[in-house]
Formats: sequence, structure tokens, C-alpha cells
Amino acid sequence: MVVVALTSVLCCATVGCGSGDNTASRTYSLVSTKACLNRAGVKTVSVKNPALSATAGNLQATFGFGTGQIDMAFGKDSAEALALEARAVTLAEHHLGLSDRKPLLADIRKTLLADVRVRGNVFYYSPQGPVTAIVNAKVVACLR
Repeated sequence: MVVVALTSVLCCATVGCGSGDNTASRTYSLVSTKACLNRAGVKTVSVKNPALSATAGNLQATFGFGTGQIDMAFGKDSAEALALEARAVTLAEHHLGLSDRKPLLADIRKTLLADVRVRGNVFYYSPQGPVTAIVNAKVVACLR
């Protein structure tokens, strides 16, 4: 579940790009992205994610060789992707019982946002921890 996945991201706090990767004017297709990832040797499956249900669907990609898994939520536009990102971070904060720790909340939110990505209408994250530069490059190369 997304809460557990983002909890692991929090535990592996590192510096990353976060939502700064957003390319707001682009709209990517789950079907085209899935086909590209499959051609690149990445195993993909369309999934249902009740916690982060996206208008255009959800995709799970497994890269293998220690690079892990990426869960992707395809919104109708960048506003939906950003809303999905905010919801995921809020769910992680609540799951960890951090909502009542106001002094730490800004730093925690900043850490979580550094470890997930938004690009156009797509919000994506790794349940194993931060999205690595290698996996991020592979995802970005296949966003269609």
C-alpha cells in the first residue's frame, strides 16, 4: 500500500529532485509508457490503487537487478499529478503519526517530496525508498 511504501521512503531520507521534475505542459499515456518500458525489458502491470487512484490509471514497473520497483499514477493533467503527490505525502505523514508534530512536519514533508517524482500528469515513487537517478532516467526515457 502507498502508505507503507512512502513510509520506507521517509526512513531512507536522501536528497533528490522531488516535484521540481514537473513538466506541467506534458500529458503522458499509461499505455504508451507501459509499451516503452516493456520494450526496454522492464516488467509492468496495470494495477488498482485505492489510496492513489488516478484518472488515467496506475502502473507498477519492476526494473530488476537491484534497481527496484516504481509505482506510477497517471492523472488527467499535472494538477491531478500534484494532488496525488500531496495525498501520498499526507498519507505517509498520518501513517507515521507525524501530523501532530508541527515543528518537524515541514522538514519531513520536504524529505518525502525529495524522494518522489512528478512529471507532467504522472506521479511516481518507489516502495523501496527514494527514486534513484538510474531508475528515474529509465522512467523519463519511456514517458510517452
